[in-house]
This record gives sequence, C-alpha cells and structure tokens, in this order.
Amino acid sequence: MTNVVDILKVGLSGLVFLLALLSYRLIRQVISSSAKPAALKIIHRYLSLSLILAVLVAVFGTVEFVARHHCGANQAAIQICRDSLSRLDTQSKLATVTIEGLANAVAGHVSQCKSLLEQSDAH
Repeated sequence: MTNVVDILKVGLSGLVFLLALLSYRLIRQVISSSAKPAALKIIHRYLSLSLILAVLVAVFGTVEFVARHHCGANQAAIQICRDSLSRLDTQSKLATVTIEGLANAVAGHVSQCKSLLEQSDAH
C-alpha cells in the first residue's frame, strides 16, 4: 500500500502509471479466462481512458518543459536589458555627461538588448 501512495505522490504521471499497471494485470487475467462481451467493452473503455491520460501527461510535460526553457532564457535577457537601461538612465542624469558619452551608452544598451529584440521580432 505504501508503494501505491509513493507512486501517487508523483502526481498525474504516477496515476497514469498505476492505471497502465492495472490495465496490464486486467488484460493478463482476461486472457487466462473467458470473459463476457460486456466485460470486454468495459475493459476497452478503461484502456482507452488510460491511453488518453498517458497522452495528456506526455503532451503537458513537453509543453511545460518548453515553456520553462523558453521563458527562462527570455527572463535572463530581459534582466540584462533592464540593467543596461538603468545604467543608461543613471548616466543621462549625471552633470558631467557629454553627447559622445551618452551616444556610446545608447550604443551599448542596443548591443545588450539586441538578442531580445531579435527574438521579439521573430515572433
């Protein structure tokens, strides 16, 4: 019983695993005995449900992985761009700033944010 609880702690994928295990045991039992057509219909529905849940777990797991990977990369680029913009704002408020220094700072900001802007334009 504790093994079942440990498997269910994994979440939906644990539940799908248990359903698949129970499906296997059910099929093995039906093969060894003669089952009624009504029982076979119920078994078919159960197997269909198990398959649908397995596909959902696989699809949502993949979507979650891709979303985390994509958003994590963008968050790092956004933070770099924000830091660069903050430095540009601070430099623009200095009394000793020159036009040439400000132009260089803007060019630096553009180079810091270029990859983020290219990703934004691609979508």
